Amino acid sequence: MQIHCKEQVTGFQVSRQVFFRLFHKFRQICRQFMDFCKEP
Repeated sequence: MQIHCKEQVTGFQVSRQVFFRLFHKFRQICRQFMDFCKEP
């Protein structure tokens, strides 16, 4: 039971890392897109 709990926690940490990585990449793309839109 404890092992299963530990696996869930590590899985949550991994998914959180992936989420933050995707979020960071999404923000970078948004910033580039805004700069592109600002140019005349």
